Amino acid sequence: MRGPRRLAGALAVAGAIATLPSCGHPALRVEGPAPVLTPPPADVRPEQLANIRNVDIRRTLLTDPAVSQGVKETLEACGACGLADPVYTDLTADGEDDLVVRVDSGGSGGMLAAYVYSVRESELRQVFAFEGLDFDVRVSDGKLEVVQAVFAPDDPHCCPSSHETRTYAWNGERLV
Repeated sequence: MRGPRRLAGALAVAGAIATLPSCGHPALRVEGPAPVLTPPPADVRPEQLANIRNVDIRRTLLTDPAVSQGVKETLEACGACGLADPVYTDLTADGEDDLVVRVDSGGSGGMLAAYVYSVRESELRQVFAFEGLDFDVRVSDGKLEVVQAVFAPDDPHCCPSSHETRTYAWNGERLV
């Protein structure tokens, strides 16, 4: 008799936890090239594209079909979460700044997504995407580095056993 009650209680607790609101989302790792924004953000005019610093980052993310719904929900709903400071640097070897956008969901697994946008052929394009948890991005020598926490089975969430760094460089079409 105790077994069925414990199971019912455990299921009730698990269901309650699953419905709690949260800024975090399950780890999802998506990386690589991305398509042209379709349709491009309504407020991006050609004169804004002359300087990528004029692009409305939040609106770009919210209207980009290549940005996951989970990231969009975080940007729309989580008051303490949002955009980290943008990084403007030339990652596409064209002499023009590109935009590195980081979406931070807050908390110890804070980084939720990173994207690189570039003006290519007079259109704003997402040329790189990475979505997941427990990572950071940095730029070094014109290359993008994604530093991902690696956890051993008994590691507490604060303290991963190690980090894995992947370096991405422009190959003429995308960051690889």
